[in-house]
Amino acid sequence: MDQENFGSYKNQRKGNNGGLMLAKYIITSECIKCEICVEICPIAAIEEMDTQFVINDTCINCGKCIVVCPIDAIKKIP
Repeated sequence: MDQENFGSYKNQRKGNNGGLMLAKYIITSECIKCEICVEICPIAAIEEMDTQFVINDTCINCGKCIVVCPIDAIKKIP
């Protein structure tokens, strides 16, 4: 996956044990901004930036966004 698809937002946060966690999902540049993922996110962790939506560092990795995306623009990070 190229750097463009990661956006400019850092998807890192501190875990319960103080270690660094990586959000497991990203929204790629293929996003059509339908906002279905924004509506389904239980903690409002998806926000609109200048050119696309991004998953911010409050993401709890529930995966609801990836399930509802109609064009598979949300990818799981290996």
